[in-house]
Amino acid sequence: MKLHRKDLQSGRSHISLIAYLPSDEISNSFALNAQSMNANIIRTYIMRIYGITVSHFTFAFEQKEGVNDRYNVGVLYSAAPILAMEN
Repeated sequence: MKLHRKDLQSGRSHISLIAYLPSDEISNSFALNAQSMNANIIRTYIMRIYGITVSHFTFAFEQKEGVNDRYNVGVLYSAAPILAMEN
């Protein structure tokens, strides 16, 4: 993943964090909280390394089956600004 810091800082692009959960865990508040913490750790790391702020991230939960690790977080760089409904 190649990040373009100037595009991120100007608001022309953003980073999406997707917390994946098995479908049987999607309504489990403990699992949701754990995945939120995992995503926060990744977001904090990216913020420190690239010097960008929290306003350049979006976050979502998605169901995902068939993964070896039941809980994982995806990081996607989007070359589009954050829409009001996404954050």
